[in-house]
Amino acid sequence: MISDFPKLKDKVLFCLNKYPSTRNSDIYLIQKIFEDFYNISITDPWFMVINAIRTDKAPCFEIIRRCRQVIQRSGLFKSTDKTRTQRKKLESNVKSQILNWE
Repeated sequence: MISDFPKLKDKVLFCLNKYPSTRNSDIYLIQKIFEDFYNISITDPWFMVINAIRTDKAPCFEIIRRCRQVIQRSGLFKSTDKTRTQRKKLESNVKSQILNWE
């Protein structure tokens, strides 16, 4: 299956399409990508997950999140209104903290 999806963007698109819940949860998206494409279960010991990332066999979590973000900002596989509202509030809070940092 991994050879059918050579790029991370293709893997993320596949999971966003196949598992609608991944549109609202980066953790669930990461879990499905690791299980479906890298044969790594989140129940595996953490050192196996970290080793897969370190040896470039699997992408790091932040890259998966950013890829999902780019896809959703382009208008594909939108998250629910509730999730979008929560993400906007979080983004606003972070921006506010940065601007008020002394």
